[in-house]
Amino acid sequence: MSRTLYGRLPLPTARRALVAASVAVALALGLTGCGKDAADRNTAILDVIDLPGDAAASAQETVAGEPASGEATQAQVRELFATTPDYPDQFRRGPVQFGDRQLTNRPPIAGALPQQAQSPAIPPPPPSARLQASPPVSPQTPAPSFAGATQLASFDHSPFPFAGSRPGFETPFFNVSEAGRRGHRTGSGRVYWAHETYSERRSLLHVPEGFNPEKPAVLVLFFHGHRARLERDIQKRYLIADQITASGMNAAIVAPQFAIEANDSSIGRFWEPGFMKAYLDEAADKMARMMGRPAARAAFERMPVIVIGYSGGFEPTGYALKNSGIQNRIRGVVLLDAAYGHHQTFADWMKAQRNGFFLSAYTSSTAGGNQQIMRALDEAGLDYRTSMPSQLSRGSAIFVSAPVSHEDYVTRAWAHYPIADLLQRLPDLPTRKSAEAMARLEPKAR
Repeated sequence: MSRTLYGRLPLPTARRALVAASVAVALALGLTGCGKDAADRNTAILDVIDLPGDAAASAQETVAGEPASGEATQAQVRELFATTPDYPDQFRRGPVQFGDRQLTNRPPIAGALPQQAQSPAIPPPPPSARLQASPPVSPQTPAPSFAGATQLASFDHSPFPFAGSRPGFETPFFNVSEAGRRGHRTGSGRVYWAHETYSERRSLLHVPEGFNPEKPAVLVLFFHGHRARLERDIQKRYLIADQITASGMNAAIVAPQFAIEANDSSIGRFWEPGFMKAYLDEAADKMARMMGRPAARAAFERMPVIVIGYSGGFEPTGYALKNSGIQNRIRGVVLLDAAYGHHQTFADWMKAQRNGFFLSAYTSSTAGGNQQIMRALDEAGLDYRTSMPSQLSRGSAIFVSAPVSHEDYVTRAWAHYPIADLLQRLPDLPTRKSAEAMARLEPKAR
């Protein structure tokens, strides 16, 4: 004669009933929590109780309030109770880091338990005695992957308009007046008018698909050269946004407009101490809003900066290293055939800090300027190399001769699409996604 519990149910059947009821109550209580704590409690229940098939089915009946069809496997019950999904590794190998939490994929669950004899069904309690089902709790999942965005945005803290004087000059920047117009006479004697050349407030902003400001990231600050326009050159001919996207790296880019279609390297309010920081703070706010995540502004404001100057962009690049207010954020300086000036500034920056890298690629037009910087490093006893390394490590200085067309240097220097290439050489920058084929990028004719 089988053993019974209080003379009513066979003991094995009663034990299974108690297990099923315990799991149901634990679930109802556990779901009142949220996030990792609730997931840990539910997972702990499953790890301690090794449910046989008929008890698992009973548990499903109790939770769902409906009879279960057939026996449930342990894997199905785990799927029922688990509230924290596996996070895909979208960015790099190893565990995924969210702030101070480290999430790893849950190990696979063993296969289905062997079939066991079906126990007599336990009648459900009357409707009045049943526990009211808790509302469904959404699992903690990462924010949906950002789809990417590019904007030509107007800035309050733009380089121009400008009402001051160039550093070292007592005369106002606009030193010509004619028929009610203000103009600037350059060193070559050419006059450019304020409303035509020095009035653009817009900058190009690009945050690529899958960008995650909570992971290690860099902000590229790109300075154009002479005779450039935002849409025609910076966006469509230099392909700076496309290169950021194609690199697959966790990087965003911002590029201000200086003088419009002029042979002039003037940088307006970027000459003012601390103004470049105000510009990047505004860019941080705009980029966070582009992503639909205003709270991400703080992450953009802390992000390390890589300054890239092309041709006449040597002027803002040099001032970024002086009194811009962002000196402590600069992780790298890149000159794309741009060593026309500030030679001692670049050398002094490399002498004073070893947390960033310096890379200068050049043609014959700036070979002399690069030699001058290298001589300054020789005198300071600092090492540098003249070939492209596999990684752009901190404290490194690289000078690379790349004798190709100066006009195409932003898309073809030591490699095709050099901005994308250098980002892929940063050793501690995670990927957003697999790099796209660079061959898909086609520069537009000027």
